[in-house]
Amino acid sequence: MRKPAFYIAMIASFIIALCLSSTVHLITKQLDKRYSWWLSLPYRALLQFLFGLCLPAILAFLLAGLYFTIMGADIFETGYVLVDFPVIIAILALFNFYYVVHNMWLTARQYVPLRLQHQIADTQEPLSIYENVQETIVEEPIHEKKSDTKSDQAVLLLISSGNKNLFMDVNNEAGIIYRISGNNWIYTNTGKTYLVKQSIKEILTTYCNSDFFQISRQTVIHRNIIEGYEQGTKSGTLLILIKPDLQVRFIDTSVLNVSQDKVADFKKWMENTPKTDR
Repeated sequence: MRKPAFYIAMIASFIIALCLSSTVHLITKQLDKRYSWWLSLPYRALLQFLFGLCLPAILAFLLAGLYFTIMGADIFETGYVLVDFPVIIAILALFNFYYVVHNMWLTARQYVPLRLQHQIADTQEPLSIYENVQETIVEEPIHEKKSDTKSDQAVLLLISSGNKNLFMDVNNEAGIIYRISGNNWIYTNTGKTYLVKQSIKEILTTYCNSDFFQISRQTVIHRNIIEGYEQGTKSGTLLILIKPDLQVRFIDTSVLNVSQDKVADFKKWMENTPKTDR
């Protein structure tokens, strides 16, 4: 501890450790926004391995090589590769494990019911045991005004929840209409999810007014739940950001990507379509 080289090495190690931990943190937060551990486990695990472990490991080696070069040493002639580097990889793996457990623990209450919901829908079992999910029986529209546009339509969707029959005003209640696991769903602006039997196209043409926009083959979204958008996971696409209070409940962000061929029309629609009171 009397040698200055000790403190130089300690400071360099601290800076490298800070860079690596920050890299894992930032990468994991970005992945959490786009890929759910609960709904896309294999793909998310691969991305976490590549960008959360391999990339920081390469960064650690490069930073250590830079340090040894500055100090006038060859990294391959030191004990770094055989002794230090395996320990660093183990620590990076521990960082990633912490973030996985932390994320799954915090999101379990939102993800587990929806994942089970999708599995049950695939097996056509009842959904009544889930508090936030009602099986929807679609009837013919109760009332529909004849008009050249659908902006003034009052089209009600009849749904069945247990022993109750309820009416949904799609234009004022629906936020996201999407397809996943072979089924179509309506996510409302109050955070409830309904399984519907009609196709996306049929729902869009029969029940939706101009405040809805089809952002992809599998998703239709209402403008009033949109907070904004950012660059999508693929080049030329956009990722819709829905309002924070709804984002907490709506976890399957994979259906919120605007297809590349719809980006221009989507931006024009957002700029020109007036908001409606909901």
